[in-house]
Amino acid sequence: MDHPTSTRRAQRQQRRCSANPLLALPAVQRVRMLPLPVRLALGELLTELELDCAHRAQHSWAKHKAPVAAYFVAVATFTRHLRQRAVLPDHPACLRRATGDPPTAKKPVDPGTDRSAREDVRNPVLALPAVARLRDLPAPARATLAEALRAFQAECARLAQRDWAERRCASAALHKAAAVYAGHIRRAMIRPAARENVTGWKATPTPTVAAPSRRLLLPRVFA
Repeated sequence: MDHPTSTRRAQRQQRRCSANPLLALPAVQRVRMLPLPVRLALGELLTELELDCAHRAQHSWAKHKAPVAAYFVAVATFTRHLRQRAVLPDHPACLRRATGDPPTAKKPVDPGTDRSAREDVRNPVLALPAVARLRDLPAPARATLAEALRAFQAECARLAQRDWAERRCASAALHKAAAVYAGHIRRAMIRPAARENVTGWKATPTPTVAAPSRRLLLPRVFA
């Protein structure tokens, strides 16, 4: 008998996959009609592609390249949805991400722990000195800024849903990333101690680069 948590997780994954407009394409319908050996080989290829995109997204995220990271996250998500719902819908490996580890092998998380204090949420932007200075603002100013960030997060989430419905995948990924950033900054600002020593990334001051010297270009004289 499956655990209720695993059942709910599978149901959430099915709803998310079903909302992906790419799965309604005729080409995806034809993939479901392929023989099982072909679909198994295609599933292995999609798994490797998902892992590669996930690693590239982590690398881009660590270097503060949010649009690039959002792009790779979107590609990894579409790849996982295609593998789970079209290529191998009944395969046991499709009930989890392409990590090689079952969901039960993950580090247990206390349900009472705030998500912004969990070690599996690692937004390097929250380690910037500018975010730390937000915590020193007066309480009324922090409350006003938190409400503005909440409104910005809701608007970006609404735009992401609209772009997703219109199959504008790149724009939807960018709006979703903006909503995530706004939510993380708001939670870190209103809970000062929630993000200490959990990002795994140290903010370093931007080095000052001297401007290149402007040299006078004289016309060349050819003999």
